This record gives sequence, C-alpha cells and structure tokens, in this order.
Amino acid sequence: MAFLAKGKKADLVNVCEELGENVPPNSRVPDIKHIILESKNFNEEAVRIMLDRIIGERLEEAEAERQQLEHEAERQRLEREAEQQRLEREAEQQRLEREAEQRRLEREAEAEQRQIELQRLEIRRLELQAAPAATTPPGRTEEVHHKIPLAQITPKFDEKKDEMSLFLVNFERRAEMARVPREEWVVYLLHVMPPEISNIGEGDS
Repeated sequence: MAFLAKGKKADLVNVCEELGENVPPNSRVPDIKHIILESKNFNEEAVRIMLDRIIGERLEEAEAERQQLEHEAERQRLEREAEQQRLEREAEQQRLEREAEQRRLEREAEAEQRQIELQRLEIRRLELQAAPAATTPPGRTEEVHHKIPLAQITPKFDEKKDEMSLFLVNFERRAEMARVPREEWVVYLLHVMPPEISNIGEGDS
C-alpha cells in the first residue's frame, strides 16, 4: 500500500500497536508494513486515517517541542540580558559613587587649603596693623597720604588663579612703590580680597 510510505518507522510501529499486533525489536520498515497488511484487523481506509492521525500527532509534538526549546532559549537570553544590565547598572553606580567621593575629597582639600590661606592672611593683616607707621618727611605729608586708585597698586585677588603668599608679596611691593602708608595697607588689601576674607578683616578691626 503506497500510503504507508509516508509514515516513518515509529509511525508504522504505532499503527501496529493500535491494530493489536506485536513488532519484533529489530524489525525493518518493510517487515513492519507486512505486519500491518497481514493483520486480521487491517482495513485500508481505517489504517490510512489512523496513519494520518499518528503522523499529525508526531508533527504536533515535534512543533510543540520546537516551540518549547525556542521559548526556553528566549527566556535564557532575556535572563542574560537582564543580568548584564544589572551588572552595568551596578558598575555605573559604583563609578558615580567613586566620582562623588573624589569630588568630596577635592572639596575638603580645597576648603582646608582655603582655611590655611585665610589664617595666613589674617596673620599678615595683624602684622600690618601692628607694624609702626613709616615716618613721613616734613613737607611731604600730602604726597604720602593722597588717595591712590586701587588698580594702581594691585588687581583684585582671584581665588582660582592667585596663590595667597605670592599675592601678598606682590601687594606689599606695589604698595611700597605707590608710597601707600603702611597703616593704610589693610584698608587697601581688604578692598581687593574676596568678600568672605574682607568680612573677617572688618569684623576684627
């Protein structure tokens, strides 16, 4: 029967079982076909329908298994992606935390340096206040005490670019060149310093 050719060996074995026939373990496909055709329960149309059903069930099972494997592969892929994203988020979080900690340490170092410079400036201010005023030669009082524009002595202190010690040295040199009385140095100095430093000086004066 030609229709039996479309079935695989497993399909034909299942047909034999439904017909109530035993199939020896080492039987070949031609042997199994012979068992079917010689079965006392053989009916061509019934066996044709039976074989189509068995083949259909096998194909459905194979398709279901294929889909299951695909779903499992997709699930594993999504899990790997989720894990990768989690690791990337953790790495990014750690990077942000390290950067934040670095910025905090830099701010602390800047604040500490700032405090040191403020203390140094305050000490220098007190030294200038305590220094005796220079003796003014007779007849030159007006020349010494006239008001000199601040820009002619020194520019304003730039916290980002200027170093405090060097700034004070330059200020003293320019103040001497401009012949500003020493007792007025503090006033000039406070005008060219940042507000927070000037406030300290004004509060103590």
